[in-house]
Amino acid sequence: GRTARAAREGLSLLLIGPDDLMNYKKICRTLQKDEDLPVFPVQNECMKAIK
Repeated sequence: GRTARAAREGLSLLLIGPDDLMNYKKICRTLQKDEDLPVFPVQNECMKAIK
């Protein structure tokens, strides 16, 4: 996260599920940020193991 990177550049990863997509888009509009982030498809079987 931001604390670990302090003032240095780094990579941030955001995980959004289908239920979160609408809120994510609202946040992007509020912050005037583009929504065209790379999409990484995930197999449902993998997600079951994580839950």
